Amino acid sequence: MPIDALSSVFLKPVLNWMSDESGDPMGSKPRRGIIPVMITKTIPSFHFASWNPLMNFLPFIVSVLIAGVTICSPVSAELTTYTQNFERMTTADSDDDTGNPNDIAADGWTGFAANWLGEPADRTQNDKAPLFSYGTFPAPNGGPGFSGIADNASQDGQGTGPQGARHLNIYNDYNEVKAHGSNKFWLDAIVFRDNPVAVGDSGKTWDFKFDYKANAAKGGTLSPGGKSKTFAFVKVLKSSDNSYGTMAAFEFETTSASKSDWASHTIRIPIRKEFEGELLQFGFRSEAQNGEPSGVLYDNISFRKAVEEPTPGKK
Repeated sequence: MPIDALSSVFLKPVLNWMSDESGDPMGSKPRRGIIPVMITKTIPSFHFASWNPLMNFLPFIVSVLIAGVTICSPVSAELTTYTQNFERMTTADSDDDTGNPNDIAADGWTGFAANWLGEPADRTQNDKAPLFSYGTFPAPNGGPGFSGIADNASQDGQGTGPQGARHLNIYNDYNEVKAHGSNKFWLDAIVFRDNPVAVGDSGKTWDFKFDYKANAAKGGTLSPGGKSKTFAFVKVLKSSDNSYGTMAAFEFETTSASKSDWASHTIRIPIRKEFEGELLQFGFRSEAQNGEPSGVLYDNISFRKAVEEPTPGKK
């Protein structure tokens, strides 16, 4: 193939990509990716009115492009381990905003809510869509909705133990007047962390472990009551096609948690091949309506690869 023809076939798309519409090489419009950055370090800055001089660079450019493709290839990794005991966070009462509003959000927690017709017993989310939803947004520390850091001073008879002095308090969003102004609607309020599933995670098992206890503040009147329900969960969403449909969901109900004694639970999730490249979420949620309480405390939270138990008879 003649050299001019080769330049048209190979270099023209590359050079057009590197130049803005005015012909100014590497114009002010940002270019995304690793490969062009590498090229600009090897080619002098000049106008590309004539492409023939660049033929001297052709073998090297080809090698750089090949190397760039290799560099840009996905790298195997793992889901991200997370542990938290909340001892360093500022406390906040669930009735006001006295705490640092950034503590929980700065730790990576997010809020979301959906309003449904009926009552929490009508858990038919798979059969219909919510009336409306809102979020996502940084999870708050205190106030009438979603989350806050509670300390032992607010808990009747609560002493310091393995759970320390501060805990994550999860409750419904009582700002949402449609659900909390009648018994015709109910609100699913969710506080969670994102954790993308990486290439190479399949075949492994991860554990979401936590301690939990009902909120004993104000004589226990803030713990789940009426028709309220509370849960811990792990789920995987189909993020690769932007549908965010649920691929897998694991839940543990904490509605009947004790007001005085802590308990522990582990949700175990096997990572399947189809989860790679999708979005895993873990966290807590509450279903409530008409102002009914829903507060549950969580502590010593961890998300990590499961420890394999030895097979009996094998060393």
